[in-house]
Amino acid sequence: MTEPSSFESGKTDEKPDTTASEVIEKQTSQRKSAAAKAFLDAETLNKSAELSHQQDAPRVASVVDYTLRKWKPRKPIHTASVVALYAFIFWVLLMNTTGMLIPGFNIFLLTYWAYILLIDKKASSTSGRPKRWLKSLQLWRHVAGYFPMAIHPVTDLEPSRKYIFGYHPHGIISWGAMVCFATNGAGFDTKFPGIDLRLLTLKVNFLIPFWREFLLWLGICDVSKQSITNHLDRGPGSAVMIVVGGAQESLEAETGTYHLTLKNRKGFVKLALRSGASLVPVFSFGETDIFQVQGQTEGLVARLQRLAKKRLGV
Repeated sequence: MTEPSSFESGKTDEKPDTTASEVIEKQTSQRKSAAAKAFLDAETLNKSAELSHQQDAPRVASVVDYTLRKWKPRKPIHTASVVALYAFIFWVLLMNTTGMLIPGFNIFLLTYWAYILLIDKKASSTSGRPKRWLKSLQLWRHVAGYFPMAIHPVTDLEPSRKYIFGYHPHGIISWGAMVCFATNGAGFDTKFPGIDLRLLTLKVNFLIPFWREFLLWLGICDVSKQSITNHLDRGPGSAVMIVVGGAQESLEAETGTYHLTLKNRKGFVKLALRSGASLVPVFSFGETDIFQVQGQTEGLVARLQRLAKKRLGV
C-alpha cells in the first residue's frame, strides 16, 4: 500500500516523531516558495517523480492545486461557467424548499420521494449512473480554469489494481474533489487511464430531488461500507475516493490553514485490507482558501453547526 507520509515526491527527510501538522506546514511553505518562481510545470514533476522512484521513497499519486492565492481577473467564460454551476445549485435548493407550495409541483415532489425511498433506494450504493457526456462537458474545464485547479500525478496507477483515494482537506464544499475527480475538468481520464473512480459523499445528498440525479450521473455514490465494497468488487481498475475528514473537517475549515481530521478514521483502511485495494493519499493545496472563512469554535453559529452534524449523524 502507498504510505501517506509525503505529499511531494523526494521529500522524505521528516523525523519519525514529526507531527502531521508540522509536516503540512513545512510542505505548504515549500510550495509557496516554489510558486513564486514557477508553478510546478510538467517537466519538473516528471523529474521529481523519477527521482522518487530511484530513491524508492513513499509517494502520493496526485496533488490538487489552486495556483492563485490572490484575486486576478478571470476569463469571462470561466466566470460564466462558475456562475452557471452556482445558479443550478441555487435552483435545486429553491425547488426543494418552495416546491411544496406550488400546486401540482408538490404532487410531483411527493411522487419523486416515494420513488427514491421505495423503488430506487439502492442506486447510490451500486456505482451510480455515470454519463460520459456530463463528466466530459467543456463546462468543467472552464470551472477548473476559474480557480484554477490542476491534478499533478506523482506516480502512475496500474489499472490492474484497485484503489481507495483519501482526500484532504474537506474545505467548505470540496470543490477540488468534485471538479478534479468526479469530472474530467482537470484531465483525470487522461492522467489516470483505466481507473474507474467513484467520488463518495453523504447518503443524505441522495434524498434531494434533482440534485440526486445530478450526482448519480457524475458517478458519485454514497460513502457507506456497502457502496465501497460494491464498487471495488467490480474488478481491476475500480477505485473510490473518500473525503476522510468529512463534516468534522469541514467545520474546522479556515482560510490559510489546514486542520485535518484523522483520529478514529480507520474504517477505510480496514476495507482496503479486506478488498486488497491500495491507499492513495491526495492533498488539495488551496481547498480552504476558496472561501474566506474564519474558524469558529464558540458562539451560536458553531453550536448550530455541531447540532446539525450530530442530528444528521455525519
